[in-house]
Amino acid sequence: MAVSCALGQPLNLLLVEDDGGHARLTREWLQQADPLGFTITHTMTLAQAIAALQGQVFDLIALDLGLPDSQGLATMEKIRAVRSNIPIVVLTSQSDEFIGIAAVEAGAQDYLVKGYFEPEYILSRTLKYAVERYQLQQRANAAREEAEQQQELLALTERISGHTPVTLSVYGQKPLADHDAALFQTLVNIYRDLLEKAVEQQAFKVEHPVDHGLTALAQQLGFLRAGPRDVIDLHSQALKSVLQNRGKFAARFYIDEGRLMALELMGDLVSYYRHFYRNALKTEPTGKASL
Repeated sequence: MAVSCALGQPLNLLLVEDDGGHARLTREWLQQADPLGFTITHTMTLAQAIAALQGQVFDLIALDLGLPDSQGLATMEKIRAVRSNIPIVVLTSQSDEFIGIAAVEAGAQDYLVKGYFEPEYILSRTLKYAVERYQLQQRANAAREEAEQQQELLALTERISGHTPVTLSVYGQKPLADHDAALFQTLVNIYRDLLEKAVEQQAFKVEHPVDHGLTALAQQLGFLRAGPRDVIDLHSQALKSVLQNRGKFAARFYIDEGRLMALELMGDLVSYYRHFYRNALKTEPTGKASL
């Protein structure tokens, strides 16, 4: 969706309307108000709409809730069961406007009363605003989820590391992402590859040496004197990359598996530092004369 808007391309609109007159009027008013703004696919039943959603990519759905094969809010629920990541604007008649309000409360972006689109630009603007508002909501939700996940990982890191000095502040270093962007991206790619293998291992029962890979990555991070903040940055960047163009169901696998991987990587990093400091203590010279 973001691509169509960003490049100024027409929005792909699925118009689900069983009344041919209202469908024609909708097309005409959109054409008058915004000739290049929309590419419209029209279906007249829920079954046709579902078939279209399964075969094409849409930015927006304009949905009449009263169809020959489905009535009321159940129509929207069935649409969202097929494609939950497309904003919906509900079309109602003047007599059942309260259903439009109920639809918005149930997750629709907006509603319009059919035939009352004057001036013409109201229809076009409402549909485009629905897409923009939906995209803003998605970005806000993603940012909130990422922040919550980072807080959770930081809290769990403190429990794992205890008083072990594994933070970058001990060494006075910058975060790896700022210190060496190219190196950091290489580490992100390694972590992303391990995440892909971990999900494949869980989903298809294929054996991959993910644990060994995480241990090796922790050793690299330890050599670079990285800390928990770097692990979280690494995890966030890799997860953001791998989730592009993933469906909601698949994304859940990556988010859950990634959280466990990040914790395991932090644990391996703590073990590396503990081993490092024990060896350092063993090799310190003893019996120095007091100054």
